[in-house]
Amino acid sequence: HQLNTPWSRSHVTYILSLERRSRVDSSGIVIKSRLTMVDLAGSERLKKAATGDANTSIGSLAAKEQLARESKAINKSLTFLEQVVMALGSRSRAHIPHRSSRLTSVLRDSLGGNCKTVLIANIRTDEASLEETLSTLRFATRMSSVSTSASVNSEVLLSPEAELQKCYAEISELKRELVMHDQLANRSSVSYEPFNEQLRADVRRQVSEYLAADDGHIEVTSLRHTNEIFAQFKVLYLEQEARLEKVLRAGPRSGPEAESDLQLRELRASIELNSGVEVVYVGEE
Repeated sequence: HQLNTPWSRSHVTYILSLERRSRVDSSGIVIKSRLTMVDLAGSERLKKAATGDANTSIGSLAAKEQLARESKAINKSLTFLEQVVMALGSRSRAHIPHRSSRLTSVLRDSLGGNCKTVLIANIRTDEASLEETLSTLRFATRMSSVSTSASVNSEVLLSPEAELQKCYAEISELKRELVMHDQLANRSSVSYEPFNEQLRADVRRQVSEYLAADDGHIEVTSLRHTNEIFAQFKVLYLEQEARLEKVLRAGPRSGPEAESDLQLRELRASIELNSGVEVVYVGEE
């Protein structure tokens, strides 16, 4: 910077995000806050930046062009920031141009609304910097018209264990509602619990009776019951197939058992003849 060589040629932004949660309270309330610190580069007129003082060495033409590009970029970003500040201070403006630049986008949560904003204006008292001082004071005046209203940012974030317990409680409540609905519909025999060994034995008995009877009937009460019926059909089929394989491997027998072996071989031939028929089993996940 030709007007003040120690000045920075860019904006510097530090963002510190904090979260606070209780180690004792299990409500899962988390309080969040953010501290944004910005060091804005000083604005400068191109004429003054290019000439500087009489004792200041400007350097080569490439250095002058680089200085001009940097000054334009700084002034452009500060202009966009001032437009956002003016829009926030005006009650008649409905649109706030936060997306005008990267700087205004980063400072979106720090200008107006739920925040506390403090502006520190650095000025110089010498006569040569009068224009820059007045420009800085005008910007500070516009910034003072921006209204803010800070409030506590809190939300509920449960731990994985607490989320699991919450899901268990919701499932139990839904099951109770289903039981109440079934009682009102006179379907008191419906069970929504996982099938245990006793329930599987009952379904196996129903399937066996259905296969043994000429006009068998199985009353289906739920989708879980349907899946278990198909499962027991598959179990019985696999047991019958294992018995058939055992008989065929043992070879032909004589006497009263020869007729039973012949029926099993005919059944096996019928299965192989209809091998193109695919049976799809719908199991319970």
